[in-house]
Amino acid sequence: MLSGKTVPLQGTTEQLSEMRALLNRGDLISSESTVEIDSIRSIGSSISSMINNGIAGMTNDSDSGGESMIATLPSGSIKVINDNIDNEEDRRTRRLRRLNMYEGTKKTLVIRVTDSANRQPNGNAKWLSDKFFGTDKDPFTMSDGFKDCTFGKLIFTPYYNNQSIESKLSAPGVLDVRINAQLTQITQSTMRELVMNEARRKLGFTLPGNVFDHVLIVVEHCYPNSEDTCSFAAYAFVNHWQSVYVDRNYEYPAVTIHELGECVYHMICV
Repeated sequence: MLSGKTVPLQGTTEQLSEMRALLNRGDLISSESTVEIDSIRSIGSSISSMINNGIAGMTNDSDSGGESMIATLPSGSIKVINDNIDNEEDRRTRRLRRLNMYEGTKKTLVIRVTDSANRQPNGNAKWLSDKFFGTDKDPFTMSDGFKDCTFGKLIFTPYYNNQSIESKLSAPGVLDVRINAQLTQITQSTMRELVMNEARRKLGFTLPGNVFDHVLIVVEHCYPNSEDTCSFAAYAFVNHWQSVYVDRNYEYPAVTIHELGECVYHMICV
């Protein structure tokens, strides 16, 4: 939206398939193209209900009263407007540049955090590995979502071809760390610093180093303080390798795909 808010998008199965094809061809350019919509309406704030109703995209932003908004596509084919792209040559150049960003195998590390009071995410390391990468046959994961969205060109992997690193993990792609502080008493910035320090101690190098493309931190909860309002399901840094997931939100591919897709890759997966 022009206000800067992210609004989930709802359409038919055929429309979402068409959007994937438009993204793959470069005719729909994330963060640049405009898609015609039919309406924007208010829905409940439940993340799980939004996912269960086949809604593309995810946000934990809300207006007053905790309500969330949803945009609905008009019937028929997707109507894309690329008015801000000057000519076909400019469009072709931008398309090639973006496709380079969307391709390749990205070595990804998930850090499962336990604090000094034993607060830890729901599910053990094996569970997290399955939820992010499908290592125990989860049918829909962050990794699968990006693979489908990019027609197999962008792969997130928990395997690094490095036995020294993989021997220190609790499950494929998942490192368990324990920080010497309570989540209830520290800010998010302090939490991230403590987690990175402990990960460096266990792995023997500063993250991401020359090994990882992405590092995903999963914590039990975010506790509000003078610096953090905690009004988010997850957050990521623009063009950055680090992202954070709180509570059980990492279990929803709509959340994990949204954070990495929009904040890091400037792309929309539907």
